[in-house]
Amino acid sequence: MGNRWFDGTTLLLGFCGAVYILFFTFAIVTLVMC
Repeated sequence: MGNRWFDGTTLLLGFCGAVYILFFTFAIVTLVMC
């Protein structure tokens, strides 16, 4: 049923989301510090 493909896509999406949130938080902190 392509379960592996779905898991891989979900993992990739979650990873990208985590990186995006981390980058966003870092940008806000940098903005506040300056």
